[in-house]
Amino acid sequence: MEILKKNYKIDNNAPKEIEWEKYYSESMEEYNILLQTQGEPEKTFQQFFEKNPAFMPGALGFEFSSHYPYMDTLISQPEIGIEIKRKPDFLWLAQNSLEFTPIFIEIESPNKKMFTRSGLPNGEFNQALNQIDEWRGLLNDSDVIRNFYKGFSIPSELQSKIFKPKFILIYGRRNEYDNNDYLRRIRSQKRKR
Repeated sequence: MEILKKNYKIDNNAPKEIEWEKYYSESMEEYNILLQTQGEPEKTFQQFFEKNPAFMPGALGFEFSSHYPYMDTLISQPEIGIEIKRKPDFLWLAQNSLEFTPIFIEIESPNKKMFTRSGLPNGEFNQALNQIDEWRGLLNDSDVIRNFYKGFSIPSELQSKIFKPKFILIYGRRNEYDNNDYLRRIRSQKRKR
């Protein structure tokens, strides 16, 4: 899984890049249409974010780093693990002066609900949280970390920094808990995890 292997070709007749304002306007319109469409599968959002990585949080980590991600790249469906392998939806290779912080991201459909009618976290939400716990467990193994460095061709200067992975779960919609103090408090506790 050498990430730097050439798996692309250069198109000399590629279209010219568009102005930021036009890109922002068009991509926001497309995103809002996706959000309003009930029943869109996760795969549709995966494809949208692959085309529009600027929408994916975590590129600069969460510590207000001025360092751009290694290779300035959002990686789609990276494989982690050795014997047990998992594929998060996305990965930023974020960093700051002291830490190398891979940001692992799991996306779920915005149509999924976090809570049951009685206010308990539902099974799908708990399953998504368990996926992240599983990644934490995998990345708590020095052999898996070495394999990760090798598989993504992480240079020695990044390997010498503190390895501090972080995890993001993008799940549901804010309007599910916006007007409910109890659900907001429960969600806040889940966020700390």
